[in-house]
Amino acid sequence: MRYLFVLAAALAATATPTHAQQAPLIGAIAPQEAWNDADTVVVVRGSGLASLSEVRLVPAGGGAPVALTRFVGPRGADRADVVVPAGTPRGAYSVVAVDAAAGPGPAAAGRLTVLNRADPDVAGDHLVGTLDGSMAGPAGARAVRIYYPATRAGAGTPGDRRGAPHAVVAWGHAFKPFLFAAGVDHRNNAWIARWLASFGYVVVCPDLSKNTKYFGADATGQANSSRDAGDLLAALAHAERLGNDPTSPLFGLVDATRAAVGGHSRGGDAALMAAARDVAARGAAARVRAVVALSPPSTDSRDGRRPLRFGDLSGLPALLLGGSADRIAPFAEQRAILRLAGAGSAALELDGANHSQFKDSAQRILSDGSPTMSLAAQHAAARRYVTAWLNRHVRDELRVAPGFVPDAARVDRRVRSLELR
Repeated sequence: MRYLFVLAAALAATATPTHAQQAPLIGAIAPQEAWNDADTVVVVRGSGLASLSEVRLVPAGGGAPVALTRFVGPRGADRADVVVPAGTPRGAYSVVAVDAAAGPGPAAAGRLTVLNRADPDVAGDHLVGTLDGSMAGPAGARAVRIYYPATRAGAGTPGDRRGAPHAVVAWGHAFKPFLFAAGVDHRNNAWIARWLASFGYVVVCPDLSKNTKYFGADATGQANSSRDAGDLLAALAHAERLGNDPTSPLFGLVDATRAAVGGHSRGGDAALMAAARDVAARGAAARVRAVVALSPPSTDSRDGRRPLRFGDLSGLPALLLGGSADRIAPFAEQRAILRLAGAGSAALELDGANHSQFKDSAQRILSDGSPTMSLAAQHAAARRYVTAWLNRHVRDELRVAPGFVPDAARVDRRVRSLELR
């Protein structure tokens, strides 16, 4: 009897391989980087992959794993092509093959790194280069700074062609005071321009100060913003020229057919006018697909508070951000502009934000209100919605960004009120 028992145990061991023998094994992964703004197909090679049920991404720093269950193409024992879906959280992952019956195998020798170009609450993973120069605008030459995705951070570094050509954004700074610039010029957009460039945008910031007129019949806000609108459109053209110039770091980087305009205060008014002007001139072939304006006034403070004339905004999705502590362009003025904007537009009031903190510094502009929101918090909230808005309307990332504008605004405690068009 004892011999029969030993024989039966031996036969059972032969018929049922161990868990380790059955588990699939990944030996190589290619590519080892994936951007999360679009689906990416990753090829895994190894053994025992024919019955693979999922490829599991295990965060290197801990946290919930991500199960990849979409396979494409032919699958064999030594190869499987799996989809890393758009929106996968940024980070480094160990890669594990899972068999439905045998369970997970050992982690692959290499890691998969998911790079961010989709989550507006986390910085993008492009390094940022800067390019200073001059451009020709309707009123003559002026300084311009361009922020762009680069292979190395710094001035004039080579452009990053991953994902190129990149969408372009022309950004206008706020009103520059008569006697003292107070740091407001083409360099006073870094808090938003660098952020957008890290997501794969080419951001062009012209110095609008030379267009400012203080005296005479055309020294109104309407006239000044209209001139600035011309400069923002010229900035788009300037970026397009550099994108076609083999001697420029921007060569091959600029997709001028996917563009947006944005700005703060009077620069926001200029952005609205520029967007309407581009659509009126080009129709269905318009370069500008969306507009963003931070605390734009709807009335002309230099012309008896008459309503500003922006042009026809009805065909454009506009994002309007204001602050509850803004005493220069209160949120009621953004509400007024929203009524002129196209379907799908939104106006968000940030709780405790003021007018001044939509620039690089917290230096308070005369007559503005005192904020209860910190500069860092105001910047973070604005970056979230501006980035999601551009990703959705300029890059058509409908599956990645829709939860941020406007849905997530409803549960974001930084947002006091939200109005939709």
